[in-house]
Amino acid sequence: QGGSLTTKPIRFQGKQLEINFATHGKGQVRVELQDANGKTIPGFAAYNCSPLTGDATAQTVQWNTKAILASWSQKTIRIKFEVTDGDLYSYRFHD
Repeated sequence: QGGSLTTKPIRFQGKQLEINFATHGKGQVRVELQDANGKTIPGFAAYNCSPLTGDATAQTVQWNTKAILASWSQKTIRIKFEVTDGDLYSYRFHD
């Protein structure tokens, strides 16, 4: 089974999103970016996110689109994490 977590509205600075997570068995983590109202940002849907598996302290999140994360820098967004059979410890944005 799995679950999801959506952050409160935040503003970030940077070009990449990294997460610290661990999955077990066939578990995975997918990430979706939403606008301040909770609407999915085109190109950043969870189904566009490359599934993250394993155990990593600084894994870069990637989406299979041409959307550019940096274009949302300094704008208000929410991050939705979808986790199946795993744990999410932290996230950070950086250049």
